[in-house]
Amino acid sequence: MPLIDPPVAPDRVGAGRLLGAESADALPVERRLAPHRGKVARISDQLAGLSEDVREIVELRIQLVKREVMDQIEGRISTVKGQAVVGALAAMTGVFLLLSVGLGLGMLLGHAFWGFLIVTGVFLIATLIAKRKFAPGAVHIEHDKEAGKLQVVTDETPADHARRKSANAGAPTDRHNQRTQAHNA
Repeated sequence: MPLIDPPVAPDRVGAGRLLGAESADALPVERRLAPHRGKVARISDQLAGLSEDVREIVELRIQLVKREVMDQIEGRISTVKGQAVVGALAAMTGVFLLLSVGLGLGMLLGHAFWGFLIVTGVFLIATLIAKRKFAPGAVHIEHDKEAGKLQVVTDETPADHARRKSANAGAPTDRHNQRTQAHNA
């Protein structure tokens, strides 16, 4: 059945045929509309096709993002594995280096014990210096009589203790107290 062209008003500029036979042949078979359907049906079919295309694009984009995330995760995992291998080898190298230094010093001093004692002393001093620099304050365990539990406590300066105590009680901090006292004076 041939396509029937709708009537065209001659006074309208740019008015033409909706979908002629020659333009229908240019479309792929799966995209052609049935000729017996009306304008509303054609528009709804076009919108349905458009929504299907948008849905496919969104699904492809989601798959692409998932793939990129998985690639990044795999890359980071392989980097961490490599770093773990290098770290393990470095640790083993360090252990054997320290053993060699200890034995070498022991040979110089007459007995391996003295070499290992010197290496241990150097590491003890380095540990104490690092503790003083990176973890100031002594750590000890106290028994909280009210809660009936043991707590790990670090020694604090009086200002640190007052600041922590006021923060736990919900009281304003020291700066607020200083401003209030200066304002009242």
